Amino acid sequence: MNFEANHREPFKLKMALLVYSGHRATGSGEETVITKHKVSDATILPGEPIDLATARAVFASKQDAKGTVNKDDLLRWQHPRTLATHPAWFIWWTPPDKREIFVAGKAHRSWFPGMVWCGSRTTQTVYLWAYDGAGEPSATTIVYRPEYGPHNGMNHIFPNSTLCVGSARIQDKTPAGWERAFFDSNFKTDGNLPANPYDPTTRFKKLGALRDVVNRATARSHSSD
Repeated sequence: MNFEANHREPFKLKMALLVYSGHRATGSGEETVITKHKVSDATILPGEPIDLATARAVFASKQDAKGTVNKDDLLRWQHPRTLATHPAWFIWWTPPDKREIFVAGKAHRSWFPGMVWCGSRTTQTVYLWAYDGAGEPSATTIVYRPEYGPHNGMNHIFPNSTLCVGSARIQDKTPAGWERAFFDSNFKTDGNLPANPYDPTTRFKKLGALRDVVNRATARSHSSD
């Protein structure tokens, strides 16, 4: 394979990552192991197992001339309300609160229950679900499909629990960016946005345990890409 085009010097084989997979005798499912190897005169030398974070750092070229990965490059600071992460998605939560939003261009304070967000790292897709409670939800927490009226503004919620972004392009695909995109949008009516606390279990449609709902949503989005 020729990598010399558009480069002043030819590429050299520097290291090799080998991926092994197999099943344990206990039958606990397939297991994958990644090993990192130095290369000498086009010969792959004995290597050592590495974890996924180290492998990602290698692909991101976060290593010195000897192929050593800087430990600082393996740190990934998480959003304080992160529930789970995935190469293509990140899931976080917001506590119940009365928030100032815009209704027909005017400031309006409305109550929002606890909510779980599932945002894409690359596309214009984010899911939003409500839950009952004030604390951090878990994988088994029951979530509900929130209904916040017609989606005439920049962002309201579709029946499949995704936000309608219209023609807007969300550049900041982080929890803070998605929250701004929703709460700073211009709602057409406050008919479905009461100012006082309410019970989402009686107001919204029950969807199931958070883990199952997330798995269905991300699988559906992946198949439609």
